[in-house]
Amino acid sequence: MKCEYHHKPSFLFSDRYQSVRIMEILGLISVPTWLFCLCLILLSLYLYTAWCQSVWKRLGVPGPEPVPFLGIMNRLFKQNLNEVDMDLHKQYGRVVGVYQGNIPVLLVADPELIKQITVKEFSNFTNRFDLIYPGEIMANGVNAAHDDHWKFLRNTLSPTFSTGKLKNMMPLIQNNINTMLEIISEKSSKGESMEMKRLFGGYTMDVIASTAFGLEVNSLKNPDDPFVNHAKIFFSGSFTGPFLMLQFMFPRLTNLFRVLKISFFPKSLLTFFEDVINKTIQMRKEDPDTNKDFLQLMLNTDKERTDSGGKHIKGLTRNEIYGNSLIFMVAGYDTTANTLTFGSYCLATNPDVQDKLIEEIDREIADKPLEYENVMSLEYLDMFISEVLRLWAPTPR
Repeated sequence: MKCEYHHKPSFLFSDRYQSVRIMEILGLISVPTWLFCLCLILLSLYLYTAWCQSVWKRLGVPGPEPVPFLGIMNRLFKQNLNEVDMDLHKQYGRVVGVYQGNIPVLLVADPELIKQITVKEFSNFTNRFDLIYPGEIMANGVNAAHDDHWKFLRNTLSPTFSTGKLKNMMPLIQNNINTMLEIISEKSSKGESMEMKRLFGGYTMDVIASTAFGLEVNSLKNPDDPFVNHAKIFFSGSFTGPFLMLQFMFPRLTNLFRVLKISFFPKSLLTFFEDVINKTIQMRKEDPDTNKDFLQLMLNTDKERTDSGGKHIKGLTRNEIYGNSLIFMVAGYDTTANTLTFGSYCLATNPDVQDKLIEEIDREIADKPLEYENVMSLEYLDMFISEVLRLWAPTPR
């Protein structure tokens, strides 16, 4: 005998009440569908963050109790990153397991272990963590590339920073120094004060524009130059906030953004710098040997390799040139401007050090033009800068 059962279970359907009846067998509770779904979503999210933030506990690594979805990020809203790291080191020791959002991060403050990771076991730690997907162009930067692509870029770009190449860039740097000294002299003669970060920021921008792109933007005297305005937006990172927090909380979104080719860099910003680089490349095709900047050195590269698709490539691709030009700018701007700013502060607050430094410069250089060799002979200056970097690291970690 075939028996058919057509009754709709009341815990699934209810035309009269349009609700989900939970535990109806016991007759305890009746919950609206939307509230049940909301509770289910919240429970799923909590289980997700609890699992992500259980890594260090499972491995037996000491560390603070993380806040769901935030990890230690809530502390960073109140303290700066250096202070948080120092507090964690004092409280938990030389190896601490923390979470930035739902991302497990191992804080290592043991010199021998750091040497083991970065030197002896370097082959196992070659790739940087993909915190955010930077976009197709920026993903071709040496800081974001992985495995063989990274090795190729590293081997190709490293010779750019050789002694010989830096010597060739000295005239470009000297021109920008002269412009900065003119402004300092003018302000000083009028008894006007100067905001040092703004001064050194403008100088650094001019050095990067000339040594990387061969451009004379003169941001010290022309702060409204389009290159300067777009660079300031780039450096501010004001457009990264929502994307950054979202990927801290859901790290695997990075893979989705990569597939969909979604970048947190505004398209208009990247398009501007692409146009600048393209126009510069076009102007140089006729006479490539007259320029000694970073861009020209990349254009002159003729190394050969085979990409992941088996295609034979000679030199750098256009996206690799774009990406590494922008990384050169981003990595060099704030770090240099901050170091110079804190250096001037340390000299102002330690006049005895300032006098000793002036004495060395007068003795070693005097009226001779600044050149790579005589600058590198200033041992006390080298020690001074090292101490500034120790006291005021231009960027944490």
